[in-house]
Amino acid sequence: MPITQVEAKKRLAELSSQGGGIISGAVKSEIEPNSRILVIGLGGLGCKTVNELAGVYRNDFNDQGRLSWIAVDTDKSCFDRISSLNGGNIEQRDMFSLYRKDVQNLLKHPRTPYVRSFVHDEVPPYPITDQGAQQRRIVGKVMLCGGSVYGELRTEIKRRIEAMGGAANGSGMQVIIVAGISGGTGSGTFIDVSYMVRELANENANNSVFGIFYTPDVQRNEPWCTEAIWDNLQRNGYASMKELDYFMSVGDSGNGGRVVYSLPLNREIDINGVLVNKLDSKLPIFGREYVFMISETDTNKR
Repeated sequence: MPITQVEAKKRLAELSSQGGGIISGAVKSEIEPNSRILVIGLGGLGCKTVNELAGVYRNDFNDQGRLSWIAVDTDKSCFDRISSLNGGNIEQRDMFSLYRKDVQNLLKHPRTPYVRSFVHDEVPPYPITDQGAQQRRIVGKVMLCGGSVYGELRTEIKRRIEAMGGAANGSGMQVIIVAGISGGTGSGTFIDVSYMVRELANENANNSVFGIFYTPDVQRNEPWCTEAIWDNLQRNGYASMKELDYFMSVGDSGNGGRVVYSLPLNREIDINGVLVNKLDSKLPIFGREYVFMISETDTNKR
């Protein structure tokens, strides 16, 4: 089925309202008293949201042990900016950089068979640095999947899920993935990270995984958003929405048990005691009611 764009302002306060608060009072009242929540922010918008969420929760909730967050980005300067915002609401231990030296040459020719398994030969040899994905989706994906960092991020998320009671013998928790889907990091990683989290969360039937994604127009009026950048944001956003639509739709009418998502890995990971070099899934990426799209305007064009 097509993606249902939930009118996000009914669930989330406007980003700039009431001093930049992210979550409205209505949403706060819906949070279960004993809920444990892990928020994973991907890319610039995702990290900014995590930083503001941390500030809101720190001020409004007493039991900090129920809430955890990770800001994941390819751009070191993003973490520097977060640290300077109101003193920063998240600590260094909650910031996870996807940059590793072992990926900086992966898009150069000749490419390894592993990289060629998901990067077309016609993709230019874009530079890979710690200065972000530069609105290139393939750079974000390569930085996540091309080297050692995929396993490192998975280990960190697994550790947090287990610590918060979301392991197989725990009482369950909510994992929320937040990202802009028009930049390079967010749009290049949100599918793979969502399936990574889905696989980890499936160890406990009481876990729930949510996606909150910003559409391209959220950044349209930023001072740095030139016409050329805006064109690129729209292209990235369109591609991301098509991918999300596909991975949410598979399985709606029964897929015959076929694998719908497959990610080859260049390093083995441990899944339930078995070392594998590929992550397969037969499931939709999210349940239909578990995705929220945040737009600059509402359904009435306001």
